[in-house]
Amino acid sequence: MRLPLTLLLTSLAGMAFSQAQEASPLTKLTLDDVVRLTKERNGTIRAAFADLDAAKARSQASYSAFFPTVTPGFRYQYQRQETASAQFGNRTFVFDQKQTQIDGNWTFLDSGQRDAAFRLAKRNADATQFTLSQTVRQTLFNVQQQYYETLRAQELLKVTDSQVVRANAILEQTKKRVEVGDAARKDILQASADALNAQVNTIAARNRVANNGATLKASVGIDQFEPLPTLVAVDSEPQLDKPSDLEGLFKSALEVRPDLRAQRKRLEAQKFALKQSLINAGVSFNLDGGYTYQFSPNQGANQSLNLTFSYPLFDGGFRRANVRQDRATLESNVQTLTQAERTARAEIESAYTTLAQNVDRLAAAKAAVEAARVNYAAALGAQQAGASDLIEVLTAQVSLVTAESNYIEAVYDSLISDLRLKLVTGKPLPGE
Repeated sequence: MRLPLTLLLTSLAGMAFSQAQEASPLTKLTLDDVVRLTKERNGTIRAAFADLDAAKARSQASYSAFFPTVTPGFRYQYQRQETASAQFGNRTFVFDQKQTQIDGNWTFLDSGQRDAAFRLAKRNADATQFTLSQTVRQTLFNVQQQYYETLRAQELLKVTDSQVVRANAILEQTKKRVEVGDAARKDILQASADALNAQVNTIAARNRVANNGATLKASVGIDQFEPLPTLVAVDSEPQLDKPSDLEGLFKSALEVRPDLRAQRKRLEAQKFALKQSLINAGVSFNLDGGYTYQFSPNQGANQSLNLTFSYPLFDGGFRRANVRQDRATLESNVQTLTQAERTARAEIESAYTTLAQNVDRLAAAKAAVEAARVNYAAALGAQQAGASDLIEVLTAQVSLVTAESNYIEAVYDSLISDLRLKLVTGKPLPGE
């Protein structure tokens, strides 16, 4: 018995450890974690799934009109009536009856109302499906962009922290040069001002980190009172290729982008809405059959077949106004789709150009930061040796801070522009 008991205790301990891990707060967040948590927790995505369920239910409800309805029924009736009469005295009447029956009804033929209603609901459900896909894509893009923006802010904070350290070092070095008589006392004022400005930049950078972190937590679904987990840094030198074949991207995107496909489905749905209005405004007919079988208190059956024609001779123009409204809505949908395709082409061209420029910019920024680091080290060494003045060192420091900031901006702008091009061309996004 010891071995099974040991296995049981080990299993329970493993389950407890697993649950404890799940319950423990997050300490680190990778980009994959952010995507996974967003799909699990983001309210916009969950709401889109609920909208799809509702649209599918409406489609199913409209399809049920093609089938017969079978309705069993039970009715119990009890009635007691008392009457007083001078001739006959008090008399009591009691009615106590149970009635059971089953009804069946079926519309065999109609003017096309059921078909139009079903196709309308089906196209709307398809449009909702594509809208859901677009919502997921847009939300995933937003949260990954927020992840990059938060990392960018953290990296820029490191640059400002380094700037503070360097500015303080220059200030101390300047004071020493003044003490030995190699520099004017006014240089201390300039170096002190630069050190204070560096501290101001650090405060602003910390605020940017806090704001971006709060936005990221809201999208991911992390409680606002919990600290932001440590973000795992991305590759500091992303390998991105320049996009090519712009016309091919246009053609592919217009076919696969879910927002455009949703718009086309809405256009098709509106055509069936117009068809419904035309049917309602003209001669319509229904061929219905019914069957009722009564089990109690007496057994019996009733059968019926009804053919009905109708025409709205006068309704104050209500049905014709509905036709005009649906025609106008259809034309609106056509124009909306046309403009959406134009906007999509503009978005693709912009994202295409931006990514190509950012790839070149990243390479140039990398070379610039390497040169600025060498230049700053040389200027600082020259000041220590008394071969240069404060202005040269401060200028070199400004160049270095600018180069480091530009490189960080180029890295994250490149990553985001690559992600944006995938979004606007309909290509799969990470985690989609």
